[in-house]
Amino acid sequence: MATASTRLIDPLNPMDSRPPPKRPRSGLTAVDYLVIGGVLAVLCFIGYRASSVLVYQWDWSSIPGYFFRRDAKTGSWTANLLIKGLMTTLRIAFWGMLIATVLGVLIACRLHSQYSGCTLSISVLLLHHHTIDAPVRH
Repeated sequence: MATASTRLIDPLNPMDSRPPPKRPRSGLTAVDYLVIGGVLAVLCFIGYRASSVLVYQWDWSSIPGYFFRRDAKTGSWTANLLIKGLMTTLRIAFWGMLIATVLGVLIACRLHSQYSGCTLSISVLLLHHHTIDAPVRH
């Protein structure tokens, strides 16, 4: 395979006499700068309007109390609402990833195995259908 510098030019074929195409530039263009400037201008305008219309002084000193609090019985620091909520979210995310991984591996093994039936796939679909997509009856 010949590169651009070692390529032989065929005088009978005009396609060979053309230089190789230029590579596209990877930098930002004037349109990119205009779009970025427009987005920044809109964000600044929204921030200005929010601060001038919503005349509210935030009391940031009360926020740390939602992370940790002193326990009345022991006197030690314990997790408060925001930390408990964060830990609950992380626990749900962990179990969801674990269940999704196990189901994904089982389904992948079923798809690549010639010996297993379609029982696993059907049961996963039925489980999903009856737990998430089932209509609520009153």
